Order: sequence, then structure tokens, then C-alpha cells
Amino acid sequence: MFRERGLAIPANLLFVPCDLEQRQVGRHLAGAGLAIGLPTFVSVLGVLQYLTAQTIDALFAFFASLPPGSEAVFSFVIPDDELGGLDLNEIRSSMARGSHMGEPWLTRRRPADMLMHLRGFGYRQIFHFAPEEAQRRYFSARSDGLVAPLREQLIAVIP
Repeated sequence: MFRERGLAIPANLLFVPCDLEQRQVGRHLAGAGLAIGLPTFVSVLGVLQYLTAQTIDALFAFFASLPPGSEAVFSFVIPDDELGGLDLNEIRSSMARGSHMGEPWLTRRRPADMLMHLRGFGYRQIFHFAPEEAQRRYFSARSDGLVAPLREQLIAVIP
């Protein structure tokens, strides 16, 4: 995608393929040359719904082990019973595509449950970028009626 858009890949950007279900992301990153002792930014967007709860906890523990100055951002998908309309239709469609491709969705959490769970990892800061905040910041002045989606939400954690 970077090359297709004519963008240079920054020298400090690292792409590391790994099977997250092996629960050894730190080992994979260190093996690829990441200096684990330096502040690190980790982005895990559009992934958690495909992972087991145990693997997600291993990722959260890895995030918590990062040195000061680090940050991790991830997205999560909320359950059907908290959705309606377009959000629910989009989620059901995405789930069906994933299952058809052999990638079923394994984990979805309510925002309050996710936030409570994250507190147990000892992060210094947890920021839930709730849809209401996204609506206020980025969608309120739109003239086309587009609204912030509820279905997939963002959280940033600082160890």
C-alpha cells in the first residue's frame, strides 16, 4: 500500500509477520530487530476479533511490558446486541465473509467490559476513543449525514 501510493517506508517502520496465537509477539519482534528496550508504538487494528481471549490477553501483557514512552492502539468489535441498523448489517456481513474465508470471529467485547479488563494489566493510561467522541471531533459538521460507526472502537494504552 505504501509503494502503491508513492510513499516511502520510514526506516523505523517494521513489518513483522507472526502467528499471534503462538503468543510470542515479543520474541518475534525482537527477532526481527525491534529494540525492545526503546519506546515503541504498536498498532493492532482490525485483528482482535479473530483471536482467542487468551491470545488477546497475551498481547495486552506484551503491551504492558513495553518501556516508558511506548503506546499501543487497537480496535475491538462490540457484540451484536449493542448494535442496530447499518452497524449491525456491516458486522454480520463482515463476519460472514470472514467465516467463508476460514477466518471466523472468535472474540467480541462490550466497551465497559474491555475497559475493566484492561485495568488489570497495570497500564498508566487507558484511552477509549468512543464513537461519541469521534462523532464530536470528526463527524458533527458533515453535510452528508455520515456518522461515527459504533461497531468497531479504538483504545490506546500507555504502559
